[in-house]
Amino acid sequence: MQRMSYAVLAIFALFAANAALSMSGQSPHAQLGQLSLSQVEITGGFWGERREQLWKTVLPYQWTQLESHHDLDNFRVLAGLKQGVHMGPVYLDSDLYKWLEAASYMSGKHPRDDLLASRVDEVTKLIGKVQMPDGYVNTYYETFAPERRWTNLVMNHELYCSGHLIEAACANHEATGKDDLFQIAEKLADHIISVFGPGKNLGVPGHEEIELALVRLYRQTGEKKYLDEAAWFINERGRYTKYPQALIKSLQDQSSMAKIVNEKRAPWMKTAPKAGSAAGYIIGGAVFDPRIPGSFFSGKYFQDDQPFVEMTVAEGHAVRAMYFFTGATDVYLETGDAKLLQASEKIWDNTITKRTYITGGMGALPMIEGFAGDYELPNRSYAETCAAIGSFFWNWRLLRATADAKYADLMEKTLYNAILPAIALDGVNYFYQNPLTSSGRDRRQPWYGTACCPPNIARLFGSLERYLYSESDEGVWVHQYISGSAEFKSKKEKVKIELESGFPFSGEVKIRLVTEKPVTTALMLRIPAWAANAEVMIAGQKVEGAKAGSYLKISREWKNGDEVRLNLPMEIVLMESPPQVKNNRGKVALMRGPLIYCLEDKDNPGINVHRAVISRSAKLEPESRPALLGGVTVLKGKTIDGKDLIAIPYYAWSNRGPSQMEIWIKAK
Repeated sequence: MQRMSYAVLAIFALFAANAALSMSGQSPHAQLGQLSLSQVEITGGFWGERREQLWKTVLPYQWTQLESHHDLDNFRVLAGLKQGVHMGPVYLDSDLYKWLEAASYMSGKHPRDDLLASRVDEVTKLIGKVQMPDGYVNTYYETFAPERRWTNLVMNHELYCSGHLIEAACANHEATGKDDLFQIAEKLADHIISVFGPGKNLGVPGHEEIELALVRLYRQTGEKKYLDEAAWFINERGRYTKYPQALIKSLQDQSSMAKIVNEKRAPWMKTAPKAGSAAGYIIGGAVFDPRIPGSFFSGKYFQDDQPFVEMTVAEGHAVRAMYFFTGATDVYLETGDAKLLQASEKIWDNTITKRTYITGGMGALPMIEGFAGDYELPNRSYAETCAAIGSFFWNWRLLRATADAKYADLMEKTLYNAILPAIALDGVNYFYQNPLTSSGRDRRQPWYGTACCPPNIARLFGSLERYLYSESDEGVWVHQYISGSAEFKSKKEKVKIELESGFPFSGEVKIRLVTEKPVTTALMLRIPAWAANAEVMIAGQKVEGAKAGSYLKISREWKNGDEVRLNLPMEIVLMESPPQVKNNRGKVALMRGPLIYCLEDKDNPGINVHRAVISRSAKLEPESRPALLGGVTVLKGKTIDGKDLIAIPYYAWSNRGPSQMEIWIKAK
């Protein structure tokens, strides 16, 4: 009976996923369709190992942290299942929702994992128990002052938390086929629509997220009211002219709310068990900047100083900005509002060329966790992990909108060099910020007082299948070379791609097509911007036209067993900053294939990695080290004074204790 129930569940999940694809995969103004999670598998290789770690180590570990930091108990207490009081900040619910999203993805892929499924079900039931009759959900406000809900949108995070709950529900519905959480999310979204909009509350969230969540809900339900609400939030933002007064009022409200919270917590503080220890914000070297007050009081920090369609560059808090731009591009994909796409492209052009680190990281100013001026990119960078994840999401939407390879290129760079470094090789320690240089005080933490980043990494890694392939009228698109498989339907014929990849250390890729009947279609292969001398072969014959930074289109009749082989040479390149980046003048960064490299003192005894100098004509050699840092390829060379030098992939630094580290190396 148990085996039969699993089989039924798997079949039901497959039907649900395919149904979701019919709505979510073909946004009317997208050039590229989105596959459902059930159509793609990640197996073996570099990312297969990390997906296994996500399932077996990361999610169970994060569950224990959520337990020890009161994320779950806040729901249990509010539901009357446990004595106690709400602990933690107003946005704490969102960390649990992000974990729930990640866990839903993995539960869908591993339906026999009873423990994971039971935890997902437990959280779903807890949320259902605390949801108010009108649909509202937020344990902080429900515990302390339900009458004050939706009164402090600027500084508090009710809509942000709501967005993450809706995203978790959409993920759960698609991955497992269950609808308990989905019904909760619909009820919450309907409540939000009843409160916000023309002729109602005209406020917009201080932290964006609800916008893209509502579009996601629209794609799964087909209910246009959710899309309309998302579009309203996007277009209403930046139209409020009295921002200083609004911020002052918000801060006053926070102060009075803090008194209420402290009074209600007081009876419990002496007897309540202490939450597990966790670091708070890690803002090393933060120095007050006179621009900061202006950023807050103008609304720039919140991207609320001007309408989106008038923006030309990213400003303010980097995570907020990335989520906002993601939501705006999502609305374009569904409505075709050309002004939204035009603004997105303008913002991207300026932000990526002038305000983004070589790793793909974003956010130079610790005090606002956000953007500085053009070319103001200190290597003692903030580069919050969540900002990189938001950038990854935004670039995926832009890729779908335009089919331009530059967005897939940036996704690749960001994934390997701005997101992957944030999780330790053991899967249980994390960076909140990602500096490009370190004096040895930076180290990953097991958790944070503001723990937005760890479960955000989990939900991205759990849904990585989403971002590897696309389909269009032209044919099948391969964006990222990650070992696994994908199933497509081309002209009513099923086509399966089986992909073997040596990434990120080898550019050898093999793609095998599996089809019952010959199929005439196009295979669109991304040739990475770093692959200047790429070669593509079919049956020993070279395919002409491979150009770095573009898609190679191969149109032909494909038969079962046909193979395409790619050789994407991973040359070692000495990268230079634009000359306007003053702190990087006279320096180079090492890049091989998709990876940025760094010097760590562990590998370079006797060398000060911050003062080491190499020749611009230096000959560096790659060397495979299977036993080092989980298996990496290092770069070997010499300093200008003849000392041996070794560089490791930046993602692998700080896994052997505190260390000195440097990405930008002096060069002559």
